[in-house]
Amino acid sequence: MSPNRGDGSVRMFRGTDYSLAARVELGSDADNIRVDGSANRIIVGHGDDGLAAIDMASNAKVGTMPLNGHPESF
Repeated sequence: MSPNRGDGSVRMFRGTDYSLAARVELGSDADNIRVDGSANRIIVGHGDDGLAAIDMASNAKVGTMPLNGHPESF
């Protein structure tokens, strides 16, 4: 997994050959990834005021969590 704050996407790669498995567009400044293994989710800080939840099985954004400020180092 790799956040790309330059284009606002999160990219998932296959472990066998590191080829691109999926790309999820989140908008600006996607960075600061955390993994919630028990929920099978990846949480990514993005933009000026939010977190996105990505399902690890489908590699799809399944929710957003608004914040009152920039999610730096959440």
